[in-house]
Amino acid sequence: MDEKRVLRKLLKELRTGIYTVVIMNLLHKRGPLHGYRIRMLIMEISNGLLSPSESTIYESLKMMEKLGLVKSFWAESDYGPPRKYYELTGFGKSILEKLRSEIRGLHEVLEKVMGEYKK
Repeated sequence: MDEKRVLRKLLKELRTGIYTVVIMNLLHKRGPLHGYRIRMLIMEISNGLLSPSESTIYESLKMMEKLGLVKSFWAESDYGPPRKYYELTGFGKSILEKLRSEIRGLHEVLEKVMGEYKK
């Protein structure tokens, strides 16, 4: 396999998990949001580093809804037709807290491991 293909595959896998946590955090902090707004917020907050496709966002939301982490509902929009909004469930909030704790631990480990390469 060539380098570009391998890197693209590994980055996709890494970002998929990151998108799930980022979406959950956005819903927790901002309340119900529709998919397009979630996508725009991710790109804005990450200064374009994360740029998920619409299908990536909706696949993530669908998976989270199946797991009971989010629930959806249709609502009128100020700028067009009704949109499907998503909000974090109580179960989703509980899981998010556990994920945050895990991420903090992983961040510490990554800092230590990546620090090894600075020498």
